[in-house]
Amino acid sequence: MNCWNISEHMNNLDPQIDERRGATSASNAQADALCPGRHLAQKGIPEPPRSADAEHGDLIHQSLAQVADEQHSYKLSVEQRDMFDSCREIEKKIILQLFGQNNIKVWREERFWVRVPKVDNDHAITFEHSAKPDLVVRAGPQALIVDYKTLAGEVPASPKNLQLRDAVVLARGTLVVSEIAVVVIQPLVTHSPEIALYEKADIDKSEKEMFERVRKSNDPASPRIAGELQCKFCRAKASCKEYQRWSAVMVPSLHEMLNMPFAQWTPEQNGMAANALDRAFDLLMMIKGHLEASLEADPNSVPGWCLKPGNMRETITKPQEVFERFSAKGGELAQFMPAVSLGKEKLKEAMATVTGLKGIKLKKAMEELLAGLTESKQNKSSLSPKDGDA
Repeated sequence: MNCWNISEHMNNLDPQIDERRGATSASNAQADALCPGRHLAQKGIPEPPRSADAEHGDLIHQSLAQVADEQHSYKLSVEQRDMFDSCREIEKKIILQLFGQNNIKVWREERFWVRVPKVDNDHAITFEHSAKPDLVVRAGPQALIVDYKTLAGEVPASPKNLQLRDAVVLARGTLVVSEIAVVVIQPLVTHSPEIALYEKADIDKSEKEMFERVRKSNDPASPRIAGELQCKFCRAKASCKEYQRWSAVMVPSLHEMLNMPFAQWTPEQNGMAANALDRAFDLLMMIKGHLEASLEADPNSVPGWCLKPGNMRETITKPQEVFERFSAKGGELAQFMPAVSLGKEKLKEAMATVTGLKGIKLKKAMEELLAGLTESKQNKSSLSPKDGDA
């Protein structure tokens, strides 16, 4: 019998504490499956700072994690609140579709744990593994797992991916249910997402595969295998020989191509260069980061180079006071306005405050406010792989 732990509520966890306890987790399932040595390679390496986009998404997820909608949502911008409302609307529709008006129990942002035996049927040594679904809903022997995707750049996720399959396995072990539905709520993609259903045979198979992957991830002899997905967010790639070898594979081919002018490249060579761009850029940024860190520690570590101080940027923080001073010198509003750049999101925030509107009503009010007063310009086209291509 497997050792299933009671779920642990982690919403108020200190961000300095590793809530995964140094163990494998469902959020890394796909990457760990592709590179068995990845988990142990990252031991002791701290997480990098969160990007602005990630923090934007974090705030929406934190609000969605609350039982009462208003508890944290007051912190959201109008854009974030629109996303919050859309997620809640889709979530409610799916719950009614699956469970009707039946009594349900809800878990938001709960971490579920399991102990994986090092060897089948031998519990002398076990490894911990966990999953933290955004939402779990239970009605009798049935359950629903929801994963929210709230950022514009996020690739649509399949409800059958490894992260969600792990969540299904851990939810069954903790809640003792026999059938689990899974859905990815991504309002920027669709308001009618695909629902995947896992029955006993599916979950048994997923559990077996998950246990085998966790064992490999905790085996010091497991190989490291470099690749796009598993290396993208790996904290160990700066010290990983496999990553450097994999990244350097493109160099001989590119070196040969660079012996001729770009205009003479064949379509095949163009494609080769396009496929190498992201990897080459990532490798160059890592080299740059290494050199900057070296110079920070020792100014003589890179002969002929130094760290140049960054430029200072000034931002006007009190535009009203600037206008008042401008007026005091004889300036008029018509003269001042051409110097002002008006952001639509900031204006939308102000409009929401003035009118008290939100959602579709706020959107309509904004359209009426700006009717005939805006200009649309398309950004320059960017290089991108075709749908379905690598």
